[in-house]
Amino acid sequence: MDEIARRYLLLALRLGRLQRGLLDAYLGPGELAEVVAGEPPASPRELHDEALRLHELVADQGGAGSVTDAARRAWLAAQLTALSAAARTLAGDEIALPELVEQLLDVPAEREPESSLSAAHRLLDAALPPGPSLRGRLAEHRRATVVPAEQVAAVAHQLVALLRERCAEDVSLPRGELLILEPWEIGGGVWDTRLAAAGPLETRLELNLAIDWPLDTLLRSIAAQTYPGRHAQRVSRQQAVAEEGDRWEVSALCAVSPETVLADGLGAVGRQAVLGDYELSAELRRIGRKVGLHVDVERDLEVGRARRLLAPAASNAALLLHQDGLPGSEARGYLAEMGLLTDREVDRVMERLADPLLRVDPFSRAYGPRLVGSWLQATGQTDGVARLLREQLTPGLLRAEAA
Repeated sequence: MDEIARRYLLLALRLGRLQRGLLDAYLGPGELAEVVAGEPPASPRELHDEALRLHELVADQGGAGSVTDAARRAWLAAQLTALSAAARTLAGDEIALPELVEQLLDVPAEREPESSLSAAHRLLDAALPPGPSLRGRLAEHRRATVVPAEQVAAVAHQLVALLRERCAEDVSLPRGELLILEPWEIGGGVWDTRLAAAGPLETRLELNLAIDWPLDTLLRSIAAQTYPGRHAQRVSRQQAVAEEGDRWEVSALCAVSPETVLADGLGAVGRQAVLGDYELSAELRRIGRKVGLHVDVERDLEVGRARRLLAPAASNAALLLHQDGLPGSEARGYLAEMGLLTDREVDRVMERLADPLLRVDPFSRAYGPRLVGSWLQATGQTDGVARLLREQLTPGLLRAEAA
């Protein structure tokens, strides 16, 4: 491990110690984690200064120990910009939301035109059975497609096996990788899923059985978290580190950073690259017959596609709150009316929008799928997914290649 990677991992670990949830996973050398655990917590200002020093080292291409690989240099620069902004936020600095989004995520804080959200409403109106309220009709559709609680684990296991098979065929997976699915129950629906590293090539996915799982929601969550989503990306990068002996910095997965944008994008659109809707429909009908689940699969997929177009409603709500200064009640109403979210979903979005760091999360979820989707169209679906799994890419790089 070179000096820059070692210092980057220490920086991420120290920041993660100050803010729970900032470090999504750590798969690097255990001795570095022990060093950070055994020292007094660093101040956010100290960590901000360290991020700036590392940024200068990365930019100094001719200096001793400099980073010679252009892609690695760009990745480190984007990530260090995010970590320095996170440290400033933890120190109490006031950073305007558009600037914070750009620094933390390497994406613009764009406001979605309401005409685009209205177009998604029209798609839903055409896909759903008639009724007086579009939000109510969508809620009724979701109730009608809920997988019985006693069948959720069985359906999830079959979806994981199907997606793993397709992913292994198309983009290959590291030998020995393992996804452990563990159903569990936690009241109140605090979590839908939780992903935790169980080893360099092993991931544990906990699936909450105390909440309702509409089929489309279960499918999207499984694909985003497993294949070709976060698990596949983690183990593929760890394999690359083991084979190439460098790029150790990818062993610290930061939850609010440019790499999150690409993970969100891959999780949302990657499934279609390895398993198209036509084949998926047939597989879902087969799974449904096996477990006694009766769902209009084609309609459910059509509704799901339209619902994903409503994701920018949450980033619009963030701007209404933090840029326009509207009260929380109006943001809640906007999420319900334009985003068609349930009351529980509105609560979860508003909770994130109240967090100084996590309020940028809706921009990642809205921008990532569009960016990755357009980039995959430009570069090729299979090759693009393989690169997203293994390479150090940034939103800026994808924008440049897609253009």
